[in-house]
Amino acid sequence: MLIGTNFPATAELSSDLKKKVSQGLDHFSMIATAGLDYIEFGLRKTNLNAEMFRADVKRLHELGLKLNIHPYYECRGFGTPSESSTLRQNIEQVFTIARDAAQYEGRPITLNFHAASGNNHRQEMIEQSQQFNTWLVETADRLDADVIITTEHQLPPRLEQKNLQRIGDNFDELLTMVQATPHDNFGSCWDMGHSVMQHVQSHANVMPPQKYPTMVKHIHIHDVDFKIPKDHRLISTGQSPLANYLALLPTYDGSITMEYSASEFFDIDYVEFLQASKTALMALLP
Repeated sequence: MLIGTNFPATAELSSDLKKKVSQGLDHFSMIATAGLDYIEFGLRKTNLNAEMFRADVKRLHELGLKLNIHPYYECRGFGTPSESSTLRQNIEQVFTIARDAAQYEGRPITLNFHAASGNNHRQEMIEQSQQFNTWLVETADRLDADVIITTEHQLPPRLEQKNLQRIGDNFDELLTMVQATPHDNFGSCWDMGHSVMQHVQSHANVMPPQKYPTMVKHIHIHDVDFKIPKDHRLISTGQSPLANYLALLPTYDGSITMEYSASEFFDIDYVEFLQASKTALMALLP
């Protein structure tokens, strides 16, 4: 099992993080010093800066860290005339970089994607998300990329976001999508904090159906403060049933990303924060 944390790729850094980096803050070294195994790079920009991303991966490997990738690319409209060709071009570049990293590390790289979000008809977006997932696994096979592809349990919209829908923000929908794309290297990313937020916001069953844990190939973990309510809190400081969740995965040997906001937690001792998170996580593992 590998334990890591999320962090934006260099080209994706927010203005406040860019300022801290310009002042000499070495965020990659801090994550390595905290004793983690990998960084899960977030990619959000419309056009991937492949050169900068490859430089990030090289630096990562120099520090003895491994790689996972979380592209936040919008797949709404996939397979329709409104789809931008940039989406496919970016993802093919990401797969190529992941393929090279997997060869270097001697293990498959996990790429975690979101299903569609928006105010379109829900069934329409489900079908587009399923087409997207099928294209992902076919493209990975075509490029001979040794990767694990997951679709994430998305954060459900807030109550005031009445017109917004996020596909895959509930267990049943995730089961349907995973079953629609049968492939050994395709499954779900169980974002445990998002599952709890679904319960907090809509009183949905906080525990998954029996079959869901068998489809989990990646994990995002963070706590939820029910009082605010706010997710992505330090593990063990909220009220989430994280120990109960992890107990459903006694033989899980994939990667676990402790997912936090770097912009928020860099204002404290980030190394100490990550170490405390890892210690709390290890205490919860079955």
